[in-house]
Amino acid sequence: SDDGITWEKPALGKQIIDGNDTNAIFPHSVDEMFCTTSIMIDDRDPDPARRYKMVYFHRVMALDRPKVNPRKDAGGLCLAFSPNGTDWTPYEGNPISPIWLGDVEILTYDSVTEKYVIFGRYGGHPAMSAHPNFETWFAPIWPGKPEGVWGTRRRIYRIESNDMFHWSDPVLVFDPGDEDNLDDAHYGFVPWRAGEMRLGLLNVI
Repeated sequence: SDDGITWEKPALGKQIIDGNDTNAIFPHSVDEMFCTTSIMIDDRDPDPARRYKMVYFHRVMALDRPKVNPRKDAGGLCLAFSPNGTDWTPYEGNPISPIWLGDVEILTYDSVTEKYVIFGRYGGHPAMSAHPNFETWFAPIWPGKPEGVWGTRRRIYRIESNDMFHWSDPVLVFDPGDEDNLDDAHYGFVPWRAGEMRLGLLNVI
C-alpha cells in the first residue's frame, strides 16, 4: 500500500501453487506451515541483508517431540532475515525457541533497554499437554468448566534478547484470573514506548 488504506496483494513469482503464481514467500508443503509471522524493520543492524527481521511459528505435521513441546506439530519459534521484505533467508540455527507454543507472537525493539522483545503464547492454555514434563499435564482448565466451552484461557509471555539469537526464559505477564469471564483468553499483546512509559494493547477474546 502507498497510503495504508488501499492495499494490493501482488504475485511475487516465488511460489507457484496449483499452477498459479502467488504472494507466498516460503515453500508450500502439505507437511509444513510457516505461520503467525511478526516482522520488523531494524535500522540498527549494520548488515543490510538483515534489515528486515521475522519471527514465525514453524508447524511440522506429526513432528511429535513430547518432552520438548506439548504440541505434536510444534517446530518451535523461528527467525528469518531479508534485505527487502520479499526475499527471506531462515536463520541456520532455528528454532530460536524449541519450547515456544505460539500462534500469536509480536516482535519489537525496546529503545530504552536496547533489547529485542517478543510477546506471545509460550505456555499455551491450562490443561494442554502431551507429556507429564509440562506443568499443564495435570492442571484443570478451571474449576466448574461449563459444558461446551473449551480451554481458551490463553496467556501472554515475554522473552527478550540482545542479538535476536539468544533469548531469555519466558516470563508470564498476562494471565486470565478470577475477575475475567470464564472463556476470556489473552491472545496477543502489542507494546510500544512513549518516552519512558510502556504502553500496549491486549487482545482479549
